[in-house]
Amino acid sequence: MNLRDLNYEVELPEELIKPFEKKVLESGLCDFAIPMSFFRQNGLQKIRYECSGYVAFSEVNLSDTSNVFEIIEKTLLALKKSGEYLIDPGKILLNQDTIYVHHRHKDVRIAYVPGLYKGNRGQQNLIEFLLMVEERIPASGKGYIQKLKEEVIYNNRSLPDLVTIVGEIRREIFLCEVH
Repeated sequence: MNLRDLNYEVELPEELIKPFEKKVLESGLCDFAIPMSFFRQNGLQKIRYECSGYVAFSEVNLSDTSNVFEIIEKTLLALKKSGEYLIDPGKILLNQDTIYVHHRHKDVRIAYVPGLYKGNRGQQNLIEFLLMVEERIPASGKGYIQKLKEEVIYNNRSLPDLVTIVGEIRREIFLCEVH
């Protein structure tokens, strides 16, 4: 689902977004999320995203492994920050078209699109995102993505742990001059 193709608007059943989530997200105080506004139309919740200055991760050139892991780290930090606003990170749809990167200062924000996840679906969502990244990353970074996937799958790491692991990977990439 590319938001640009949808004119930065999404229609969802009203019950997918809780009233407090709508209030918090619409306030503009959530620095992890793309600013959004909500409208009701024909029993559906219409969400309009304000993506000025940001490009979807799917449109970002991933030729530099260091930049890819910087964006992954900032994405994980944004997910972690969503919990501070009482929004379950496991409920957020995470893919290359919901993650937005500011074209100048590489700030990362997520276009909040609630998923229909139950149980540990948030973990599966993260793994699917990493698989998408793995398809586009240079060969020099595939081993690092594999390591990160293993940490998620086999060691069931928390978001703060994953942020730390990505930081360690970024240091290794820098010290080994991986491109």
